Amino acid sequence: MKILQVVGYKDTGKTTLIVEFLKILKSLNLKAAVIKHHHVDIDDTTDTGKFSRYSEYTIMNTPNYIIQHEHRRPNLNDQIKTLNDKVDVVLIEGYKNEDYEKIVLTHSFTGEKGDIRDLSLTNVVNYYNVASEKDAILQWFEGWSIDK
Repeated sequence: MKILQVVGYKDTGKTTLIVEFLKILKSLNLKAAVIKHHHVDIDDTTDTGKFSRYSEYTIMNTPNYIIQHEHRRPNLNDQIKTLNDKVDVVLIEGYKNEDYEKIVLTHSFTGEKGDIRDLSLTNVVNYYNVASEKDAILQWFEGWSIDK
């Protein structure tokens, strides 16, 4: 199982890029999982949020998806372990300080201040600007995906 983090400041295109990565993986017949770091809890004004606040587990069934919420602190490494025999690739959005292979997105579409290169990030494969290098990123990712 291969693991890749996609990190960058807010509005650098992380989610949009991961969706493109998922399309590539699907075209290669590879199974994928995504783990996303979110900075806030589910809003408890929604039905799901209300249930999640008071229950240990909440399972939401839609016509095509099952979404399960567990009321406990997340542990990224444990979550990855549960995916070991289920998928070929795990894409992680965020978790800048973890030590998995990562690409770093540098350009903020909303002018976020600061240079992410100033952070002491580990295991960086490459830095990219989605605004000007999207094709290069996708080409690199396809090669990374099939490289054993």
